[in-house]
Amino acid sequence: AFYTAFRRPDYQPVTDRAMFFADQLQLVDYQVTTDAHGEVVVQLYWRASQPLTADYRFYIAYHDAAGNLLHDTQFYQPVATLWYPTSRWTAGETVLVQSLPWQVSAETFGLSIGVYRDEDGWSTGKRLSLTTAPALNHPHLEQNTLVRLGGYRWQDGQWTPITLRIDAPDQALNVVVGEELLTLTGLSVVATPPQAGESFAFTLHWQTGAQTPDFDYTLSAQVFDSAGNKVAQVDWQPRDAIGLRPMTTWLPGETLQDSQTLPLPATLVAGDYKVLLSVYNWQTGDRLPVTGAATEAGNSIVLGTFE
Repeated sequence: AFYTAFRRPDYQPVTDRAMFFADQLQLVDYQVTTDAHGEVVVQLYWRASQPLTADYRFYIAYHDAAGNLLHDTQFYQPVATLWYPTSRWTAGETVLVQSLPWQVSAETFGLSIGVYRDEDGWSTGKRLSLTTAPALNHPHLEQNTLVRLGGYRWQDGQWTPITLRIDAPDQALNVVVGEELLTLTGLSVVATPPQAGESFAFTLHWQTGAQTPDFDYTLSAQVFDSAGNKVAQVDWQPRDAIGLRPMTTWLPGETLQDSQTLPLPATLVAGDYKVLLSVYNWQTGDRLPVTGAATEAGNSIVLGTFE
């Protein structure tokens, strides 16, 4: 039968990165390859821990660093789901599920996967939840139904993995946010002062406390002139070099490096300006308290000043 092409009884995982969905489907390993046309192909190696009665579908998503969706497989299912549906899988065997080639229209992308049933199950809530704990490099997203496998960059004619680096900050800090919820341990700011119409670029170095935050707090950076008037602002969900990292995905004691840019209006007049950072509940607007040096009014952190 044609479906035997998807069975890999002797496959040995390259790395120890297995994860379970609903204690039924185990992702044993994965590979990201580039075909002759420069298109990305994702190979997922699965095992069923028990006989499956449902025919599950596989959600493979490519997103940019801001979390915007570039492409997903809701309407482009891997051919294995047709020729060798999960209801035919034998418990314990390894099955290769390979995506159709896709031309990613970006220089980098993040890769995430999920499992669901029924044709419209991804959008209607028929997803399988992950039952293995999130790992440092594999955060769980969208209420524990989506796992981020990694990020990739187009380099030398192929897609190569992005290595998440934690660089030393230009300025060490020790600002505690939200009753030891997290700590801003460092800050890096571009040395050259920005001009009107340009952007104020900065990198935040975070470390979580003993517990994972229980809410996806939003970050806000605001620019004020010498008279206290707000002249620019940007709000965002935290991210790393691969993509979004909402605070509920931060593991206890994890460090995270978040680089951002704050656009300045072209009408900015000459003068002195100050940049403040706050962490707030996007539902209520309430800011978390902050303590330590470089803080202001008990709920803001001074990121810098420029002329």
